[in-house]
Parts: sequence; structure tokens; C-alpha cells
Amino acid sequence: MLAWVIEPGEKAYLLELGMARMAYKDPSRSRRRGKVFTDLELYVLGLLGEYAVSRALGQYLENPSDYQKILGAGGDGGVDFRWHDGRPVAVKYTHRWKGRVYVETRPGDTAEELVDLPKDSILISTHGRCIKGVCACKNSVKNGKCMVVCVAGWIGEEEFRRIAKEGNWGYGDRLYIDNKQLHKMEDLT
Repeated sequence: MLAWVIEPGEKAYLLELGMARMAYKDPSRSRRRGKVFTDLELYVLGLLGEYAVSRALGQYLENPSDYQKILGAGGDGGVDFRWHDGRPVAVKYTHRWKGRVYVETRPGDTAEELVDLPKDSILISTHGRCIKGVCACKNSVKNGKCMVVCVAGWIGEEEFRRIAKEGNWGYGDRLYIDNKQLHKMEDLT
């Protein structure tokens, strides 16, 4: 399993990007369904996962001005960056150690394509180091300490759709798989 240590300066940069996204967001369109995390914390946790994957795999996030243009359009459309062969990469973050990979279902989804997981994309799962009852992610978003983000593995969009189960825990419909169903990162070509 790959892991990336996010240093305090990198966290500050990602918090700045999260706040920029909040500035573009329509307050009435919150995707937050629970009370555990604020919208800002959810944005920053997602950015932590994207950043860890991009750095661990030698890919890079777009520069902040380009990123803010995308955020102004309502998000990244499920494409966090592109693999070296051009395939879209969707990074998902869960704060639970060895948790599940969730893909939210939304209006606009069809049998052929999910808004949050573009066709032919690679889904990469990341997670924090939280264990049941102890959430290190929430405490790590704004503090000045390092944070470890683990890159759990990957799965192709088509395989994900074939094996995913449906669930709703009061946060809206989700498709999900367990992290143990992912392929090892070193097998991604």
C-alpha cells in the first residue's frame, strides 16, 4: 500500500483550495448529508486524497488558477487528473482505515454513465488512518500537523459498476465496494 505524508504547508495549500471552492459554491447545494463533517472539511478531505495520489504516482494537480476555474463550474466532473495514457482518474477518499469505496449516485446518472465516475475511468481509493470511534481525519484538516493518507488501490469503472452493491445509510443512494476488492496499485499500468 502506498502512503503519502502531507506536510503542514501542503495542508495549508489544500485548505486554501477548499476555501476557494466554497467561495464558488451555491450555499443551497450542499452535498453534505451527515453532521460529522462540514462542507469545507469534505472538500479538503477529497483534496487530500487527490493530492496524495497525484504525488505518490508522480502525477500533479492542475495549477491553482486552472483548478479554481474548474471549481467555478461546479466541480471537476469526476475527473481529478488523467493517467499517463489519457484515461480519467477519479480519486475517492474515506476516512476509515480499510473502509469502502463509495460513489454517490446523482440526478443525471444513466445506466451507461455515472456523474461521479466517468466512463472508462480509473477509480483510486484513498483513506485516512481512522479506526472505529476515533477520527483522526476531522482533527487533521485544520491543525498544523502532518497527516498520512494511504492509497488503498484501484479499480476500473466498468468492473466497479459490475460488482458494486447499492446502499443508503441516510446520506443518499451510493454504489460501493470494499477496499479489499481493489487491485494493488503496482498492477495499474
